[in-house]
Amino acid sequence: PSAAPGPCQRFHGRCGQNVALAAEGLGAARVSGYCHGLVFSRSHLRPGELFEVGGAAGPRPTTGVVTCGGEGHGGKRVL
Repeated sequence: PSAAPGPCQRFHGRCGQNVALAAEGLGAARVSGYCHGLVFSRSHLRPGELFEVGGAAGPRPTTGVVTCGGEGHGGKRVL
């Protein structure tokens, strides 16, 4: 499937203390530790819009958990 046309998603400026945002919010990287690495998008995903979650290979194997979530409604409506 192809991505829906439109502007690139950017990360919200409010993020975990161990995250550094780069390229005006287009990129994010963990700067230390394994905690406090949470990031959010600046705006919602449009229907059909794709996103990618990736990790870079380091000098030694690592283990961990990547949690990726989404919601089907606006943040103002909470059940």
